[in-house]
Amino acid sequence: MIDQTLKITKVIGALLIAIALSTSPINAQPREPKTTEEYLDRGISLSEQDEFVAAIEAYTQAIKIDPANALAYYNRGLAFYHLRNQAAALADFNKTIELRPDVAIPYRKRGLISLYLQNYQGALADFEQAAQLTPDDPNVYLGKAAAKMLQGNIPEALPDFNRAIELDSNFAIAYFLRGGAYSELGDRQAALADYQQAGRLYQKLDNPASFERIMAIVRDLAPNCYPNCNRTTANDTIPTDSDLLTLVTDAPEIANLGDYISFGEKILVNQLTNDDKQAGVKAYAAGDFATAVTKLSAYLQEYPNDPEALIYLNNARIGKSKSHSIAVSVPINSLTVNALEILRGVAQVQSERNQEVKDIGLKIAIADDRNNPEITRQLVLFLGENPDILGIIGPFSSDAALVAGEAYKQQQLVAISPTSTSVKLSNFSPYFFRTAPNDTVAAQALVDYAVQELKAKRAAIFFNSKSAYSQSLQEEFVKAISQRGGSFFTTFDLSDPNFDAIQSLAIAEKNGVEVLMLAPDTPTLDKALEVVAANQQKLPILGGDAVLQTKTREIGGENALGMVVASPWSSFSPSQSDFLARARSLWGEEVGWRTALAYDATQALITAIKNNPTRVGVQQTLTQFTFTANGASGTVNFLPSGDRLADVELVQLVVSPDDKYGYNFRPLLK
Repeated sequence: MIDQTLKITKVIGALLIAIALSTSPINAQPREPKTTEEYLDRGISLSEQDEFVAAIEAYTQAIKIDPANALAYYNRGLAFYHLRNQAAALADFNKTIELRPDVAIPYRKRGLISLYLQNYQGALADFEQAAQLTPDDPNVYLGKAAAKMLQGNIPEALPDFNRAIELDSNFAIAYFLRGGAYSELGDRQAALADYQQAGRLYQKLDNPASFERIMAIVRDLAPNCYPNCNRTTANDTIPTDSDLLTLVTDAPEIANLGDYISFGEKILVNQLTNDDKQAGVKAYAAGDFATAVTKLSAYLQEYPNDPEALIYLNNARIGKSKSHSIAVSVPINSLTVNALEILRGVAQVQSERNQEVKDIGLKIAIADDRNNPEITRQLVLFLGENPDILGIIGPFSSDAALVAGEAYKQQQLVAISPTSTSVKLSNFSPYFFRTAPNDTVAAQALVDYAVQELKAKRAAIFFNSKSAYSQSLQEEFVKAISQRGGSFFTTFDLSDPNFDAIQSLAIAEKNGVEVLMLAPDTPTLDKALEVVAANQQKLPILGGDAVLQTKTREIGGENALGMVVASPWSSFSPSQSDFLARARSLWGEEVGWRTALAYDATQALITAIKNNPTRVGVQQTLTQFTFTANGASGTVNFLPSGDRLADVELVQLVVSPDDKYGYNFRPLLK
């Protein structure tokens, strides 16, 4: 095993210290100091300018006035931390914990200092306490894993690395350090898989120093030129970084990728089932398609809105007859409601198409990508080994699409996503397309409304810094409002374990914010709804498409009234009436934008397959200037960037007595 990987544990402390140095002090704005709060504000302002010595003086003054102020000790500890005065920082974090033993972050910071000082047992105790207080914070599990690894307990560290990555699938340093753990254990294949993922993430984060550190290890471990890709081969060539990052490796956490995929031989949506569905799936797996049709038909009579069952029924009706096959990649295990919305659009196209075309049926494989970018990438590679699969609908998230991009190209599999909107996906890959408008379109529409209708130019933005979609919408909103002569006061990170909606709004209001912009992704929508509740209709609220969920109407309720959201599709447009009538008849309920745009994506894919039923042919057809398909939301065609030529519609939450929750989104009245 090479020196870099054998000695990986020796850099853990330094790497974690580097992460901690990016932490900002908690709270506020500068002013001439007179009170404890004002000295705190001054210290924060000085810290943000890297004037840590002066900041320490300000925090010390705050402590003299109020010796029990935990925030002053904590922020002073951070300043000492930045100056590498570990002993002073440790004393301040000790005092912070003494005053506020119920807050997690001081334990985290004290744990990091203990790692640096090689007090591994003390560090582990602090990270375990932080995990008790914030069980969904990936950083504390990374700290626990690092402490165990540095103690030499590498096998015990792996579950904590796994938990950190489960909580944050884009946690680059966690993949990097877990790769070191696997390397120490002699599992070269698993180590390479983790180093590759870390490399892809650091490349996406535009972190060249970390990327090059990772690539030096990847080059040494890559099997196509092992043991040393850093040296030239006999042909005086070195594999490119792109070659090394797309090299197929077995991920240790996925025992059998086939378990994540089904044409009808297994149930993936376990929340929707009964004896008939189970019998139908069992018959399908045995090749008894007639019984499968009977049992699945009986099930759908009782549960007509289950798209998984309808897809399996359509596949069973085809049986062994001639067909074309596609896959749909959705997050069944993690975001079931959203997955079902997408599956309904896909299943509706399949049903309509198979009724119209009798000679060649359309079969669909469902893949549960769990909204995990690495699982998505590996599923693409796995599906690509089946020559019958001609394209993929999905994935759900921008993060997954960005990680899986090279895999689509490698397998020559077109992916058409109905829900990925990050601007980073424009011109991303010749094999990636989408039916939802990108975030630039949504941000510009929202800013136009804020400036023209609300006369508001000062905004506070709530987003998830760990989501490519959320980051993209936040960045595009900032860009758009700046171009219109406005400004944003600050951003609040919904993924921060210490996020406090009430405190954040107090800061925003204190600083003259005129409008709130909610840009969560689906996993952080609950945090965004905390902002809605705390706001109590005081400030107008704008939102991205992730806000368009049932829970916004159910939980947001009256506090969310008047909220304006950029929707990729409106069910109230007259042009949608035919599609909506068919959808209501099929599913027995209203459908939303994810279903409509999944319908559009599937229509585009099968139209391209009809024109040229090969993988390369499908890609070439979709890129033609003359290509069009008939979708739920109008004509579907694509720009050379892979984006759809489409607009968004602004919708507003209003009282709707006939709605189940008493509220619904309707087109904004102009």
